[in-house]
Amino acid sequence: MKRINKGYFSIFFILITFTCFVTVCYSKVETFYQDYKYVMGDNDTKNDAKRLCFIEAKRMLIEKVGTYIESETEISNYRLSKDEVRTFAGAFVKTEILHEETKYEGQSVVIYMSIKADVNPTSVTDNIKRIKEDKKLEKKVKTQQDQISQLEKKIRTIQSKLSTSDIDRSYKLREERKEDFDKLDELENIKHEIKKKTTLAIENIDLGMTPNEVERIAGKPRSAAGSQYNYGKVWIIFEGGIVNCIIRGENYQGIYHTCSTYRSDTGADKGAIIN
Repeated sequence: MKRINKGYFSIFFILITFTCFVTVCYSKVETFYQDYKYVMGDNDTKNDAKRLCFIEAKRMLIEKVGTYIESETEISNYRLSKDEVRTFAGAFVKTEILHEETKYEGQSVVIYMSIKADVNPTSVTDNIKRIKEDKKLEKKVKTQQDQISQLEKKIRTIQSKLSTSDIDRSYKLREERKEDFDKLDELENIKHEIKKKTTLAIENIDLGMTPNEVERIAGKPRSAAGSQYNYGKVWIIFEGGIVNCIIRGENYQGIYHTCSTYRSDTGADKGAIIN
């Protein structure tokens, strides 16, 4: 069996049906830091306070990264607005918690948090170009980030109401806030699973494998069309009961297209086929 060429392409990670392209670059990596202090309210649990602290720290960090991307990357041909730059930065810039600490300050409990993001300008430019050149992908990225942004905005609105609400109203607002936190977690979990499954499919699936062998490695497919399995950004096509080819998701043409179709000159020119 032939092993898939791991260096053939990279993946950009996105939510719902999107995953990520990762470009191998050798330009200088810039690291951005952000600190944030959150004072717990009477209606906050410690876990809620940490979530709220991270949301605000991340928002401020993405603002910094967006400003940097605008100044350091050559994306002027795409006529991106500041909002678009920050949308794309929020989609593929990974943030990491460096430190968090809980302290008592007088009668208040305070959460201190430090986060960071490593940014490679060459990789950022390449990822933005990939998004802008694929209208379906661009729409998915914007939809995902808009959902996250709206949820975070709603959570901030709930926080402002909690400080002035009576007991009964506060209980309802806390329940509503919890639901919104759960929705954010769900979006992140979907994103994580798609990235995980796509990576497994790319790196470990061999031609000639059976459906059972593929599922043992990559898990159940995200969706299936007959004998064709989808793992985020790739489709596995079985013919004769074994893997006959793996197709880039953006070039997938549906159940009636066979591997021979993708291996035609047209398919090869599009870069549709991975293996």
